[in-house]
Amino acid sequence: MLSSRRGPPLIVSGSDDGTAKLWDMRQRGAIQTFPDKYQITAVCFSDASDKIFTGGIDNDVKVWDLRKGEVTMKLEGHQDMITGMQLSPDGSYLLTNGMDCKLCIWDMRPYAPQNRCVKVLEGHQHNFEKNLLKCSWSPDGSKVTAGSSDRMVYIWDTTSRRILYKLPGHTGYVTTSGSSRWYAAHMVATSLAAIFQGSVSVLIFTQTGDFLGYLKSYVREEDGAVILKLAGGLCALIFCLEWVVLSLAFLLRYYAFVEGSGCAGGSSLAAGGKVQEEELKNWPWPFQV
Repeated sequence: MLSSRRGPPLIVSGSDDGTAKLWDMRQRGAIQTFPDKYQITAVCFSDASDKIFTGGIDNDVKVWDLRKGEVTMKLEGHQDMITGMQLSPDGSYLLTNGMDCKLCIWDMRPYAPQNRCVKVLEGHQHNFEKNLLKCSWSPDGSKVTAGSSDRMVYIWDTTSRRILYKLPGHTGYVTTSGSSRWYAAHMVATSLAAIFQGSVSVLIFTQTGDFLGYLKSYVREEDGAVILKLAGGLCALIFCLEWVVLSLAFLLRYYAFVEGSGCAGGSSLAAGGKVQEEELKNWPWPFQV
């Protein structure tokens, strides 16, 4: 969701229902809907607020004319889902982030060449969790930044395409949402559910006689024994499966933390770029975190 820079107070939003909607803050309800065939994961206004940009799981950036209500241009260059976008401070360039581990800078001026992708920046990471990592410009447009699954904030120089800084400090993947908190809550809840299932299974198999006493008034003793065995076996199976899932989730998380995902590594540097491995103590004071 993003607000317009000029004109009336408008907001554009994108949804996994395959639509982008335009909202006027002075009115109730959406004033315009832009239907797409695919889920929309990123939106942005043009500088004049007469167009909107959308990106989604089809890997393309679409330019919508607000007056015509239709797509007037498609920007192709990403090889995977677009996760974030932002217009430059001067309104001339659009920055997009994709799960192909690329930041693309597009020339959005009226008479730009047909190939509007003028620069590609690489170095940050996406991984198996497929979080919607965002991107942003510096106020003067000389630098861009993006979150990364390796818990770093990456900053590039837009002229040289070099990575200037990799800022540590976060304990979870750097996105606009608290993914690590929900991951921990999910692991705890699944662990408690597995313990409960295991306890029920143990009770059924060790206290069969007591349970049969309660079931005598409802079913025959032979049928009650079969029901208890099936229930105990099912609880034991669920217990084992939950611990298998927990172990797999932990190993994947550990692998992502230690090794990084497939787009990490030296080969992911932009053309002509070289990562500056700087010690924290040598960074300028605003970047010491």
